[in-house]
Amino acid sequence: MLLVVAGIAADIMGKIRECGFEISAVFMVSLDKANAEEFLEIYKGVVQEYPMMVTELCAGPCIALEIRAQDAVKMFREFVGPADPVSFQQLNMNNHNDLVVLAGGIILNVNYV
Repeated sequence: MLLVVAGIAADIMGKIRECGFEISAVFMVSLDKANAEEFLEIYKGVVQEYPMMVTELCAGPCIALEIRAQDAVKMFREFVGPADPVSFQQLNMNNHNDLVVLAGGIILNVNYV
């Protein structure tokens, strides 16, 4: 939600395209708590941040992207970097800090290449 409100979603999508991904579909949606919990249910009881993730996901509009690339899942995971904030902070930030967003206390690296 913070990315939409801050007006930087287009910048992030540009970074995604620059790294070789095709954005083949874009959809904006607002989720209520029940839908956010259903979407994130695989994390319930697994990650400590689950309640915060649900709160953030239903706090405002979300942008869903369909991306395409050869081996897209693996490539995109490498692109965004680790989901764990501690692991992310241990990276050498000087090499990949073009666009770092703090969203709800969770660090999201959108230019990890």
